[in-house]
Amino acid sequence: MQVTSLILTDYRNYSRFKMDFGPGVHFFYGKNGAGKTNLLEALYLASFGRSFRTRDEGDLIIWDEKEAKIEVEFTRNQVSHRLGVILSGRSKRFSFDRHEVPRRDLIGELAVVLFMPDDLQRIKGPPLGRRHFIDSELSQASRSYFRSLLQYHRTLRQRNSLLRLERDRRGDGKDLDPWDIQLAHFGAELIKARRDAIFKMSKEAGFLYEKIAGDDEKFSLEYLPFGQEDEGQGSEENIRELLFNARKQDLERVFTSVGPHRDDIRFLLNDRDMRRFASQGQQRTGVVALKLGEIEYLYQEKGSYPILLLDDLLSELDDSRRQALLSHVGEKVQTFVTGTEKIGNLVAQFHPILKGAKSNAD
Repeated sequence: MQVTSLILTDYRNYSRFKMDFGPGVHFFYGKNGAGKTNLLEALYLASFGRSFRTRDEGDLIIWDEKEAKIEVEFTRNQVSHRLGVILSGRSKRFSFDRHEVPRRDLIGELAVVLFMPDDLQRIKGPPLGRRHFIDSELSQASRSYFRSLLQYHRTLRQRNSLLRLERDRRGDGKDLDPWDIQLAHFGAELIKARRDAIFKMSKEAGFLYEKIAGDDEKFSLEYLPFGQEDEGQGSEENIRELLFNARKQDLERVFTSVGPHRDDIRFLLNDRDMRRFASQGQQRTGVVALKLGEIEYLYQEKGSYPILLLDDLLSELDDSRRQALLSHVGEKVQTFVTGTEKIGNLVAQFHPILKGAKSNAD
């Protein structure tokens, strides 16, 4: 998979931007505030239909303009495609090969892996970030997973609303039965997919950790359904039973306490929890190995490598981890990198981004 062209119109600080790309590493460099990250954000938005930086999409439209446009041309398995996004106020319209499509049909067409400095805290951070990571990769790998994820969260919101209503009218919760059936159905689909994906990614990341660290430490991932030890639970019947048993507690707290929205992932080094026992260097190596494992997982599932986006990350990694990351992706993964200045020993195509420029073009 390779991006061949990016065109921006009235997006962030770019009134007009157009650049063509070949394979390999592309390094955008310039002072802080020049708009380097805006380019990665645009590629990510074309892939996922949303920004990784803001929920207020009015921020994405240049001042005093009514709409912004993103156009991305890319090839996948030697076939050319075109993605389009039009941002207008709070609305978004998406197109694929010039045909308008809903966001759910956009996900996975242009697969990307994003790596930011904040990801280096993935091991120690809250479970929400780890769930977001696995949902992003699985949604790109499987459209059916993404649809089940949307259905699950829609059902979860409806069940939580009914919990509030039942509490206020002092109901016994019997009206929750049909929602529990749906929640269990979609939840079981998510759990099975997550369990399988984490198993595959753990194998890849474990191999890559050893390659980066150069020692005999064993790195692995452990899936924690509902945030607990994985004992094979997660069938529809099991989830329905757990929801029923937790009903009284859920009515009191007005919150659904059981389901894959409580899942977590544990990072292990020699079978010990890295949050408690690993050094900062070991944790950073683990996150780099995880990201490389994501790339290999998407390749296995889709038959082509994703695009890699590195936002100001190389300055956060020491030379050994930086070299391990870039040497692994090599020419097989098209990579877009941002930084404040050139890195001397980096083999890349360098693109200066001028601070305060309203447009940049080749």
